[in-house]
Amino acid sequence: LGAGPDGFEASVLGGTSAEDLKHVRITRVDESMPMGGWLRAHGLPCQGLYVDSGIEAGCPRSEGDGKHSNDAIVPASVAKSPTTRALLLRDGSQEPIDDLEYDYLVHLAHDFELIYEGESQKREERHIAQTLQIGMRNSLGDVPGIATDSVYLSATNSALVGGDFYTLIRLPDDCAVMILGDVSGKGIEAASMSALVKTALTAYAWEGAGPARMARSLNSMLMGFSRVETFVTAFIAKIDLKAGRATYCSAGHPPTMVIRPESMPLGGGEARGGEVELLGCQSGVIGAFESMVYETGVFTFAPGDMLFMYTDGTIEARDRTGAFFGEQRLRDLLLSVSGEGVSGICGKVLGELDRFTESALDDDIALVSLEFLRGRS
Repeated sequence: LGAGPDGFEASVLGGTSAEDLKHVRITRVDESMPMGGWLRAHGLPCQGLYVDSGIEAGCPRSEGDGKHSNDAIVPASVAKSPTTRALLLRDGSQEPIDDLEYDYLVHLAHDFELIYEGESQKREERHIAQTLQIGMRNSLGDVPGIATDSVYLSATNSALVGGDFYTLIRLPDDCAVMILGDVSGKGIEAASMSALVKTALTAYAWEGAGPARMARSLNSMLMGFSRVETFVTAFIAKIDLKAGRATYCSAGHPPTMVIRPESMPLGGGEARGGEVELLGCQSGVIGAFESMVYETGVFTFAPGDMLFMYTDGTIEARDRTGAFFGEQRLRDLLLSVSGEGVSGICGKVLGELDRFTESALDDDIALVSLEFLRGRS
């Protein structure tokens, strides 16, 4: 047709498009226009509409299937352009496109633009959220004397998007800080707030703050964001590997479990039976009330003991009858698999959750387990 994409309507169609559309262009075609005359001269239907979606095409639109009179004919020079263009045509035996039909197609184009813009925004937000969370996942630091295992699973179609986060920070003098948390909400808002919260808590840890003070500082920071209605649940533990002792703050978070697997002393004597201890010192959520009080708990550990942390999606998972997975089922499961060591323990828990819910998890899940090793520095 001897015309490029620029000025196509003016040079080839000879008409103007609907002015109130943002992306889509719709122009009438008839025999009085250059396009209509060209089509009639080639024995093709020559009245109808030219439509430019304004959307990048993955591949040229196929020609009509021959089953309908309104076939789409895409000239090769146009099909290779960045957007999908088509001619919707009728032959001379049919009525031309009238004003009612034209207005209806413009209305459909408006709906298409709204849907496309919404999907584009979702894709952009998903990409941003994924970029944020890629930097947060699998961020357990290498700490001599601690072996780790972790799993993160999003219940949404966007597998990396969510509010759960965790990190293990190595500090001087055989100390470490473990943080696992859950920011309210999903998607880009939750992911961006997770990045902010994780960064703030990491900074507080490096300043030498204890777990309760870290929670208080984060609470003050979030309460300062008057337009952000976000709260955080978190488990924060400061671990002293030399002393075999840790302080912690559990802020609105499900109780962390200390697993003491069954063991046989090397020099003989009475074997120690396996047990799971729930860390019961609980405080309120972070970011809800300025006056919230955060308390400090303490636990001790021996070589071979494990610390198991999880977000609420774990124990709140339901089977088809609506029954919760629950703390007791989790404790029994951990006790049964803890003798095999920390490696793979989170995957085993996730596998049991998958069987329990029949692959119908409806919340994000983060699982982290630490094992305190023998012969640490």
